[in-house]
Amino acid sequence: MRIDITARHFELTKALEDHVRERLGTLVKYFESIIHAHVTLSVEKYRHITEIILKISRLTMASREESDNMYSSIDGAVEKLERQVKRYKQKLKNHKTKKREIEKTTEGESEEFLEFSEEGGEGAW
Repeated sequence: MRIDITARHFELTKALEDHVRERLGTLVKYFESIIHAHVTLSVEKYRHITEIILKISRLTMASREESDNMYSSIDGAVEKLERQVKRYKQKLKNHKTKKREIEKTTEGESEEFLEFSEEGGEGAW
């Protein structure tokens, strides 16, 4: 996963950059095909704002968090993304299981149809 970090109105420290990379690294355990993450950190008076845009294969997710501490705003934004990624992964999993259930039911119906048509004998149709 490629991570780009942009700092607005302040100097980005190594500790802050490491914290961002470490927290975003936890998202990989939920979803492995994350392509790119763009993090924007900004300071406006007493507000510390973190905006994260996450690009997955066919999807873009975004989160924004604002607090009085930069570390807590980073943690909050990553937690929002974790919820979104978990929800998306569960949605994909449910979609696949529904597809399998439909395939199983259609296989069962075709077997029942064959049994019914064989019982009719010569005068059935």
